Amino acid sequence: MPVFVLIEEDGFASNPEELAKDSKEDNALLEWMVRRPLRGIQLSEPSYARLEVRRANGKVVLLKNASVDGNEGHTTSNFIVVALSEARQEKYQLLETFGQNYGFFFGERPRVIQVSAQLLNTSDFQWQAEWWHNYESFFRGTRLVELSARLYLYFDGRVVEGYMLDSQVSQNAQEPNTAALTFSIWVTGYFDNRDIESGSFPEPQQLDPEGQESRVAVADNTDEYVLRESLDDAREEQQEGIVTDEEVRLASNKLLRQSGVEDDSQVSSEGNSLLATDGSSSTQATHGAVMFSGVNLSGSGTGGAS
Repeated sequence: MPVFVLIEEDGFASNPEELAKDSKEDNALLEWMVRRPLRGIQLSEPSYARLEVRRANGKVVLLKNASVDGNEGHTTSNFIVVALSEARQEKYQLLETFGQNYGFFFGERPRVIQVSAQLLNTSDFQWQAEWWHNYESFFRGTRLVELSARLYLYFDGRVVEGYMLDSQVSQNAQEPNTAALTFSIWVTGYFDNRDIESGSFPEPQQLDPEGQESRVAVADNTDEYVLRESLDDAREEQQEGIVTDEEVRLASNKLLRQSGVEDDSQVSSEGNSLLATDGSSSTQATHGAVMFSGVNLSGSGTGGAS
């Protein structure tokens, strides 16, 4: 059967040049579309990786598990995952023999996940012997086909379905109580249960109740402490005559706006009164999720709004 290859003009030939012209303007717009963890990160709850075997009808196959009564359970977590590698690759063919280069794509190569873990090997935690029993009876691909079942790996909010291709356990005389485990899974199903659409901030936490300080995000790319330091520097320069009162007021308004106050009139009226101090005591203000101590906008004074 003859094969025909249709060659069409590349419609993307001029795109890089056109995009390069707009790149400077795009950088300014990206400020509102980019998130960076300058505020710190929110730690996830600890979780345990586990394996289970399910038949085509949904029934769970009982595995050897010394961690439960009766030494059998529907799942096992008797291994400690220390590394996991996910790689995806296209099936493709690049032709560079005649003239211009051409590429053909035919879908995706079989997806394989490689896992590295640790097995305890002591008199009270005989995970290594238990692992080889479950591998021979349930985990390996041939046995899964015979059972009309598939293997399921749960880790970090994700579920991987597939067949175990290989497994290797290595022991070292210097660490006789542990054994290094590696295994590979050919992926036939994959589900990620993590909320990728969530950019919410963690709940505010008071770090220093006596000092009334709290490090809470005003935005991903803004560190409230950095803003505070910038304002303090501006006040010092104001006292030295380097900057004007107007520049200090603008720096204070910037802090308020990024703290949740967006109306300029509200910044001018509320900001000055809420943040004014008499030099001996400060007024604490809360805007949005940010808590910060007051600052003296006038550089010196006897209190009240300036």
